[in-house]
Amino acid sequence: MDIPEEAFECGVNLIYEGEGKIRIASPEKALCDKLYMMGRVRNLREMGELLEYELRIDMEMLPNLNLNIIRKLSRLYPSENVKLLGDFIEKQRTCVRN
Repeated sequence: MDIPEEAFECGVNLIYEGEGKIRIASPEKALCDKLYMMGRVRNLREMGELLEYELRIDMEMLPNLNLNIIRKLSRLYPSENVKLLGDFIEKQRTCVRN
């Protein structure tokens, strides 16, 4: 499965080195790319389990991701997983505040 062309450059940083340039995915882009390639997650509970136990994401760092980039990417990927990631992070942030 290929990354959709519309989503390819979103969340990518360019680093100029010598006469060339290197594309480096932001943490948000890398995670969205990975989730796009994986099987569908049905709900927020499954998303949490996937992030923590399969992808071994540091759950304390998750709320620090840029939700605006994730929301933008969720509009560019035909993937429920990427949308659920945004919803999951938003819920985590709400729980931390309360």
